[in-house]
Amino acid sequence: MSIDSDKSSGWDSDETRDLPEDAIEQREESSGNLTTQLSISRYLVLRQLGEGGFGSVFLAQDPVLKREVAIKIPRVGSNLSSASVEKFLKEGQMLARANHPSIVSVYDVGTTDDGIPFVVMEFVQGTSLSQRMKESRGQKFDLKDCLKTLVRIAEGLLQAHKNGLVHRDLKPSNIIINADGDICLVDFGLALHDDLSADEWEDRSIVGTPQYMAPEQIRG
Repeated sequence: MSIDSDKSSGWDSDETRDLPEDAIEQREESSGNLTTQLSISRYLVLRQLGEGGFGSVFLAQDPVLKREVAIKIPRVGSNLSSASVEKFLKEGQMLARANHPSIVSVYDVGTTDDGIPFVVMEFVQGTSLSQRMKESRGQKFDLKDCLKTLVRIAEGLLQAHKNGLVHRDLKPSNIIINADGDICLVDFGLALHDDLSADEWEDRSIVGTPQYMAPEQIRG
């Protein structure tokens, strides 16, 4: 998963007081001086990228595949029932099956030894569409580029819908544009999926960003 650069923030071990203690393991490594390496499962945490209403995202290093990844865990203070853990992991599994260039890739899902669920995603470096729009304020957009971006967004959403996922919070800040101009849809944390039970569909909350919500979504 990618968090756009304007939302990224530095993070070091002094900030662990703000994290779910059960999710973060400490590994001590000796190289002259004693240092502490934080990890989630096998992934070595580098820094926090961002935090939303439903989860926190960290930049981490995969020591096995030698690449940087983004890891999402539930928000600090979340009440993690077994059903909540199952739902969190199921969303990651369904997003992995979507497998489309315009959708953030999921590499792994799992739980820590203490039962905290996590989803390991592609780390896409780029700028959000909202930031790009701010930087281009007062300038004319190229119609061809706009149409190309809209088509790629629609193709990503179509693939998600084919796999039973409805984003529910599509907005410019959740659309990342990389250095090559390719787009990637991120933050499916509010997504609905076809595997919900009848009760879950009936009890689902109205969530999202009001100014970007479809009328039928607001009506529930």
